[in-house]
Amino acid sequence: MINKTFWKSAVLLPVAAALLTGNNLSAKAMTSGNKINNLVPARDISYASEEVPVWKLTWDKAREMSRNGNYQKALANFAVLLNNKPNLDEARWEYISVLLHLEKWYQAEKQLNLLLAKGQKNTQYLFAQAKIALHTDNQQKAEQLYRRLLTLFPAGQNNIKALDGLSRALIEQGKHQSALPVVEKLMAKRPDNQVYIRRAALLYVQVKSYDKADKLLSLVYEAYPTDAEVIKGCAQVAGQQGDEEKAARFWQELIAVKPYDNAANSALVSYYQLQGNLSMELIHLERLLQTSDQDISLSKRKAEIFLKKGRADRALEICDSLTATYPDDQSLLRLRRSSLVALATDLLALVENSGSKLLWEDLLKVTYYRVEVYKIMADFLREKGELNELADILLLIAKEVPESDPVWQELEGLLKTQGRGKEFAALHKKLQQSGGQSFN
Repeated sequence: MINKTFWKSAVLLPVAAALLTGNNLSAKAMTSGNKINNLVPARDISYASEEVPVWKLTWDKAREMSRNGNYQKALANFAVLLNNKPNLDEARWEYISVLLHLEKWYQAEKQLNLLLAKGQKNTQYLFAQAKIALHTDNQQKAEQLYRRLLTLFPAGQNNIKALDGLSRALIEQGKHQSALPVVEKLMAKRPDNQVYIRRAALLYVQVKSYDKADKLLSLVYEAYPTDAEVIKGCAQVAGQQGDEEKAARFWQELIAVKPYDNAANSALVSYYQLQGNLSMELIHLERLLQTSDQDISLSKRKAEIFLKKGRADRALEICDSLTATYPDDQSLLRLRRSSLVALATDLLALVENSGSKLLWEDLLKVTYYRVEVYKIMADFLREKGELNELADILLLIAKEVPESDPVWQELEGLLKTQGRGKEFAALHKKLQQSGGQSFN
């Protein structure tokens, strides 16, 4: 028989220490040749018999694998052992310790429930329960368990362990005001712990205590210069203090770490819009659209930027895409009209200098709204009194519209006035030959 006193000292205490410290060690965590971790006892099973049973050899092998950092083999051996000797609670606890170490939360929970079903009183089981709940989206249960542990451990390392877990459970639930005094206790107990200082700094940002956050963030930023949450906190505090340039620098740092962070890109869109830097605004706007492509306001702003940058054709593409989904959006329709007018204005000089035929061929390749553009150009030409160019434009439009369109009547009058009646007759003949369909 295995000595019970031996088990308390050789099994439970080392494993308990492993859970209390919360060390996330791996096979790489070795120093100067020393074997790692205290997930399992440092010695093999004592057995007062000359004939060594298979289960002992399996258990020893599982421990050896764990001590050497070969956790997968350790798990395999523990599984074999417990399949054959399911009542070895100490071995199951060691098995759970390795599973927790590997963050196999659901497997660890399943094994822990087998121990808890026996009604054993063990505070380390409570710590394990709380840790599993914290990592399996059951923060409310984790909060309850850590509060219970605080009543059991009002001081000492276990108290710190419980405070740490409780603060994380509260933060995960968004209970920032409740979490803050817990974290402040942790900082008081461990004033040099950068993890706790970081946690407090970010909580101060969440509860809008920006002055307190600012004092801590300067320290935290030095320790975590590429930490996305820390950089975001620095940016938010700078923005709240009215230092927009400093905030923008931090947002840019965050973009370097997380290029598609919505908060950073949104803040930089606003910043560069105020600065009048359309190119930089567009960069961050396009990144936002990759994660928020259904946001019509962002898409409309992108069209506005293209319009301001002289790319009315790109603005029209965006507007046409949006109008398919938002046909009654008046601001979108106005933007589309502005884009058409801008494109018509840009192309009018080409009509006057190169002749409308060449322009028509170019426009035909790139857009299906050429008739709208040409009608706007025709309006400009009427206002300027350039009737020859107007007739050329109307000739092209007439090929795309039915004979009932007012363009035909206006065109007939213009061509007769200019002595170009034969062109109108030829155009009308082509229309008849096409069966009244558009033609080029």
